[in-house]
Amino acid sequence: MKTKTKVLSLVAASALLTTSAFSQITVSGYMETSLMVQERKQSLATANFEKLAAGKQLGNEGLIVVSGKGKMSNGQDASFYQEFESKTANNMVNRGFDIGIMPGVAFQYGFDRAFGSEIARTITPFAGKRQGDVTGSLATVELRDSTSGEHAIGGTLTNLVGPNSAFSVAWAPNRDATELSNSDNPTVTTTNSATSYGIGYRATVLPGLTVAAGLTKLDHKVNAMQDLDSKTLGFSYAQAPFAIGMQRIKTEGQLTAVALTAEDKMDLISGTFAATKELTIGVAYSTLDRTRDSVASPVDAKLTTLTIAYNLGPVVLNFDHERAQNSAIATTSNNVSGNDSTMNKILARVAF
Repeated sequence: MKTKTKVLSLVAASALLTTSAFSQITVSGYMETSLMVQERKQSLATANFEKLAAGKQLGNEGLIVVSGKGKMSNGQDASFYQEFESKTANNMVNRGFDIGIMPGVAFQYGFDRAFGSEIARTITPFAGKRQGDVTGSLATVELRDSTSGEHAIGGTLTNLVGPNSAFSVAWAPNRDATELSNSDNPTVTTTNSATSYGIGYRATVLPGLTVAAGLTKLDHKVNAMQDLDSKTLGFSYAQAPFAIGMQRIKTEGQLTAVALTAEDKMDLISGTFAATKELTIGVAYSTLDRTRDSVASPVDAKLTTLTIAYNLGPVVLNFDHERAQNSAIATTSNNVSGNDSTMNKILARVAF
């Protein structure tokens, strides 16, 4: 009887393996560490700006990505991915899946995933990380979206709205649903609940020339709170060994419900130069005009970033120099003349 049971178990296990829906499973990721040295000079009228992130800091981040792809009975592809991060308490954050409906049409789910308006978030070229990710400086902003740190559903049309294009939509029905819940029944609260959607378009319209546009709308259910309207338009042009791009972002309101009116207008220009196949140099410059509670900032915030990246195959060495001027001290406050900072950052990444 034991022998018969073992044989039946082996047959069942073999059937499960041979009928696996995902025939292509891959594992990739990276490990990186960085040393950041930052100095801050605050305006006499601003307290605690110097304490935000001054001094020397050593950081580390690890990421493992498991992904799979397979064919469905309708002949279309289905795919999924799950990221495992070292930088969050939850560790299993960014994730999603695609279900092919017909050629060029996919239904998508994602948590903290880049789709919807977020496909237009970063259009200009960078030698390393995008400008807002180097230190998280308050002297710059990014397009607000419906998918960062949120559960969202939507879909993407590929090459159906023009050649070499992607048109993507994402909808987050309740932004107060417990963000890091791994359950299909997340805890839902009603205080300051909000619904948002994002629409993004990106296309290579001429050889080397790519354009992108994005729109995010968010409805705060509390009438006293300003709804969010965030939009962007930009382009990049690449002709080896150079690449250049420009982008404008305008945002009214904020993602979180706060009892004040807010408006951000930012212009960004960036470029890269591939000096050799291993060495790339990048520079980015942005200006940010803030208005809070109908009061415009007396000065624009300015952020300049210089990046040198050296590629050794699976290893990348990166140097960033960042200079910020007239920074705000919080997302709810205006720019302050004299709140300046300089930062130097060395990063080493090993990918697999």
